[in-house]
Amino acid sequence: MDESKYQSMLRQLNEEKKLIFDNIMYRKQMYHNIQIHIFLTGGVGTNKTFTLKLIIQGLLWLYNKDLSLNLTKIKALLMTSTSKTTFNIDGQTIQLALNIPIQQTLTNLSNLSLDFKNRLTFQYEQL
Repeated sequence: MDESKYQSMLRQLNEEKKLIFDNIMYRKQMYHNIQIHIFLTGGVGTNKTFTLKLIIQGLLWLYNKDLSLNLTKIKALLMTSTSKTTFNIDGQTIQLALNIPIQQTLTNLSNLSLDFKNRLTFQYEQL
């Protein structure tokens, strides 16, 4: 995405989403190695996917600008609750990313075993 299109898209963010975007970019500029966990929620049509795409694009632009960083070590696990959004952001559903069976419910949800946590950690470190 070229910078003029990116800047045009940034101007479309409302004030609240712009503050979130700016906060994330600031934290990544100041502390390159921190992990960022974002949980975007809202009703249909509130531009969650659009906002997330801009955040991803902003981080890519930031990391590509800083050539001292090893771009092969940059990782992002993008999880969504619906397959439509998953497709739109090139991510995974929560169930697929965490290997949660479809029939799993909150009433019979068990803790992940240490072995399973280690396998997931290894899997995502290899990305």
